Amino acid sequence: MSNIFSPEAIDFGAEPEAPPEIPPRSRLYSLPLLGSGTAEVEAVTSYLARLARAHAVSTWALLKHEIAAKVLKPGANLRNRLSELTAEMGAAFNGENETSRKLIGVLSDLTIRQELAQGTMSFCAGFISPRKLVSVHQHWCPDCLNELKIARQEIYYQLLWQILSVKACPRHYRLLESHCPHCQKNFSPLRANTYPGYCPACHGWLGETGDAQLAEEWDQLAVAAVAELLQERDLVVAAPTSRFPENMRQLLHGHFAGNIAELTRFLRISRSTVIAWIGEKERPSMEYLANVSIKVKVPMAALLAKALPVEAFDPQPETAHPERPFFSTPFKVDLDSMRRELEQAAHADQPAGLSLNAIAKKLGCNQTTLKRRFPNLAELVKRRYLEHRKNQMAARVQEVQARVKAAMLSLHDVGTYPSQARLRAMLWGQIDLREPSAQETWKQYLAELYPGQS
Repeated sequence: MSNIFSPEAIDFGAEPEAPPEIPPRSRLYSLPLLGSGTAEVEAVTSYLARLARAHAVSTWALLKHEIAAKVLKPGANLRNRLSELTAEMGAAFNGENETSRKLIGVLSDLTIRQELAQGTMSFCAGFISPRKLVSVHQHWCPDCLNELKIARQEIYYQLLWQILSVKACPRHYRLLESHCPHCQKNFSPLRANTYPGYCPACHGWLGETGDAQLAEEWDQLAVAAVAELLQERDLVVAAPTSRFPENMRQLLHGHFAGNIAELTRFLRISRSTVIAWIGEKERPSMEYLANVSIKVKVPMAALLAKALPVEAFDPQPETAHPERPFFSTPFKVDLDSMRRELEQAAHADQPAGLSLNAIAKKLGCNQTTLKRRFPNLAELVKRRYLEHRKNQMAARVQEVQARVKAAMLSLHDVGTYPSQARLRAMLWGQIDLREPSAQETWKQYLAELYPGQS
């Protein structure tokens, strides 16, 4: 038998095999985003919670050690800012803003997942107003959670549930829940110990159905329109610019003969808002966009991304409307009452104790309204109040100086050193020695009473 290790058995002229191609490695587990490409896509806050659980750590730990330092500004105090990430900023992660975009960039680098932007409303940039876009509280459909649990599938929160204008589940036609059925508490989409499907406060299962409330017809129509928008988000992403103002002009002139008042009555949206849309001054909110879509029977994505002909619109005047108003009734301006209050506050014989903001609250309006309606009187009231506050501060400084001086002299007369601790005990409930005037007075009279001390 020949020796396989002999030189004759080795073919030195053969080309060496190429080393196997190793795919790039991610720092964190490369978890896929659930529901990607569908209307039931997972919210990025839910993805963060699942990613933390996959590493057997809390959401707080994941944010602190891997994400916060990269999302926040360099040198940020993470001890104080982490609470923002899990509360106010946590809800913003699902929306359309700079913080959300930074988070997606960081998560994509850490997990090498390119679809994570689908877990946010980032595709709305330049098309839909970011204001009142996502909810600051977590919402869910108990029936959907139960279906996932029974099917032994990964439990998660949908992005659709976090859109502020969405009130119902498009599959079960019931209102979404926002309070734990066990402890009755609500909570933000991102908490230190978020576990999708369970309350972060009492750890109770959120799939308890209880007495499900059937959604109104309008809410069912609205959630169907928004779900369709999420399904067709690629159409909006591919559009170079918003076609909504152009389409609103087509609707106005093609079906309402250019009558803006008739169009606003049909849409039940304020005249100023519709004019701002047509003039490209404002972007529509998600709720108003859904309203227009339902009323004219045109998908939301088409309203935003396509140049529609006049015949594409099919106005539905008999469409059911929600009982809640789309906009609040404007404040009824009582000019006579405003003028009387401002004249009284500006009069030289009256004490200048009320600020312009206090007068506005008393009248039930905004101080901007007072400035616009009565600019001269409002400016006079503002100057008088500032002068009044300046005099109050001067009087306070004199009082502090007198009290500190009297206390120091009384201690010095009995041979006791007037230290800050002794002064604090004597003046407890009267003066805070941390006030700058108190500190300056103490140092001044200390130098006079004990000139030899440096």
